[in-house]
Amino acid sequence: MRTSSPPLPDADLWQTLARRPRTILLYGMGDGADKVISRLHACGLEAADVFAGEGFVRGQSFHGRRVLSLSEAEEKYGDFTVLVSFATRLPDVLKAIEAVAQRHELYVPDLPVCGEGVFDLPLCYANRDKMAAARALWADDRSRALFDSLIAARLGGSMQELLRVCDPTETYYSLLGAQSFRVAVDAGAYTGDTVAALLSAAPSVVQVFALEPDPKTCRRLTAYAQAEKRAEVCVHPVAAWREEALLPFARKANRGAGVSARTADSVVRGVAIDRLTEGEKVDFLKFDVEGAEAQALEGAKETIARCRPSILLSVYHRALDLFELPLALAALCPHYRFLLRRPRCIPAWETAVLAVPEERILS
Repeated sequence: MRTSSPPLPDADLWQTLARRPRTILLYGMGDGADKVISRLHACGLEAADVFAGEGFVRGQSFHGRRVLSLSEAEEKYGDFTVLVSFATRLPDVLKAIEAVAQRHELYVPDLPVCGEGVFDLPLCYANRDKMAAARALWADDRSRALFDSLIAARLGGSMQELLRVCDPTETYYSLLGAQSFRVAVDAGAYTGDTVAALLSAAPSVVQVFALEPDPKTCRRLTAYAQAEKRAEVCVHPVAAWREEALLPFARKANRGAGVSARTADSVVRGVAIDRLTEGEKVDFLKFDVEGAEAQALEGAKETIARCRPSILLSVYHRALDLFELPLALAALCPHYRFLLRRPRCIPAWETAVLAVPEERILS
């Protein structure tokens, strides 16, 4: 078993920017740019301006600055360092970012979707044992290559490294043994897109427990479930949690809505999957619950022990998720095979562990 942790660089992105001052411009605006600005300030740095793609500039202002086009930014500053401050998996947008990278020094900063801490060099040195233990879990070379590239990309901000090892999400289901699924749980079902993808890949599924706590999104999920004819989709307007509880909840107009005491604007009901699916033979569990994965896993440990389902677990929302969540999952899942996969996107989001019981592995 390979237990070494990936090599660490001499400096992370934030240290590099501080040691080698250059004009910094943000590419993109919104919540991601807010986080980058906050991190720059914490490092004693400042973004000189903000620009967007030529088709996205419509006279907007951001943090008191008029958003520039790339051509305007180049006319004003000449050369500069670019920090990409938004997320995308759209091929055309990724191609546009790569074109900017050919003209300017460009980085993709890594900042957590939720929670405290930053994925930087001090964090990695403090968690080298966890890194090594998590790396030892992976069952194939592709998982180890992805793990190593994610460490390098998240520390250094390299877009090339970030996109080096990627796989379409459609390939996950054969690895998970989806052909034999009949009952599934989708925790963080959003509008039903992931349920639809599952049903396309697993035609034998007859029932899906779909959990979505955000009221607006849940209405769209319910409309999808009512129209879905391939299986019974049971919608539950709740958050996956360790126990029955009322939870502070931050509503956002995107996939970022989730349990959060710091930015809460409402309350939702949390439930344990063990109570929700009691008595059912669950074949598949999917967790993408915006930073509450550890608590959701704890609330499903009886189901995991009783049913030995295949599991898809998101491991990218919090700074330590890439190390801590695979180890927590492995503690619940003896005699499982663990794979790491992510689709082509920036930043290092959508990273998932695929956990498959040995008896379901295809020869």
